[in-house]
Amino acid sequence: MNNKLRIFKKINKAVLITILVLLGIRIATPYAVTAGANWYLNNKLENMQGHLEDFDLALLRGAYRIQGLKIWQTNVGEKRPLVDLQTATVTIAWKELFRGEILSDVSVYGLTVNYVDSAFPDKKQAPKDWRKILKEFIPIEISSFNLEKSAFHFYNNDFKIPVEVSVTDINLEAKNLKNTASKKQMPSSFTLNAQLEKSGKISSKGRFNALKKEPVFDGSFKLEDFNLREVNDYLRVYGPVTFTRGTFNVYSEVATKEGRVAGYVKPFLKKADFIKNNENFISGKHLLLEVTGGMTNVLLRASKDGSAATQVDFEGPLKKPNVETKDAIMSALSNAFREPLKQKVDHDIDLKDVPEKTKRE
Repeated sequence: MNNKLRIFKKINKAVLITILVLLGIRIATPYAVTAGANWYLNNKLENMQGHLEDFDLALLRGAYRIQGLKIWQTNVGEKRPLVDLQTATVTIAWKELFRGEILSDVSVYGLTVNYVDSAFPDKKQAPKDWRKILKEFIPIEISSFNLEKSAFHFYNNDFKIPVEVSVTDINLEAKNLKNTASKKQMPSSFTLNAQLEKSGKISSKGRFNALKKEPVFDGSFKLEDFNLREVNDYLRVYGPVTFTRGTFNVYSEVATKEGRVAGYVKPFLKKADFIKNNENFISGKHLLLEVTGGMTNVLLRASKDGSAATQVDFEGPLKKPNVETKDAIMSALSNAFREPLKQKVDHDIDLKDVPEKTKRE
């Protein structure tokens, strides 16, 4: 009896020690990972440096979360971080695990990317090789991706009036990025919503195949109610005009497969009025802009609803598609003098509209 009791006590002691060791590892792991990540961010990134505030581990859920990740580009004099991330949660994709694949579902909240453009290399802050950084923090391939409340900011401080263009409130959801079990031609899907500056509403959705070497994609895009005055700072630097009033809408559809593309873009200027800047652009580009501006003014005044619009169709090789310029001009004239274009996505482009390769290609 005493022998059995001693054996039982030894087993209980071994189990208790094992639990304590596992508990200690569980408690120590987040601190060790945080320290290791910060060492990597400060020693292994070329011309970049970063800091991670916290790392949380949830073993039962098969998930981990990183919080407060910031990355700066050290070879430029920019104080804003290139990347500023509030939280990112990586969870094992259980559905894919049951199919024998180790994939992850990634949810990102509050990601801000600051892109600084400049004519001087020592002032330009631009993304480098994101894949290397991404693989360090998300070593498992991604099955689904969710992005919430995020932003992209474009800056240029080379001029007296600094340029800033912002896309905020970005919400993106992408599903089935690595679904090899599906027999569909485009098993993956995405939806995107965002805001351009203070007024423009961006939305896009589509389907695609992320496993193909050549893109297979069918999607639509629209930007609505963008106040043109909000882009005047940008135009003062990159263009010869500024707007005193007007709104801008654009609608587009694109389909691609086997290195070929088909689609259209429908831009709309409504009740727009613009003036020339003091800058002089004496070149062929300047002449083209002058003629385009003059034609736009004529079309705005001639149209029934005070809009200038056209539809630009394109198709052919993905790298250099053919643009139907004549049709675009006729479309602009028709919108002004005959029948206005419909301000919407037409839903008439899909994979069957993508042209086949020609013998010359």
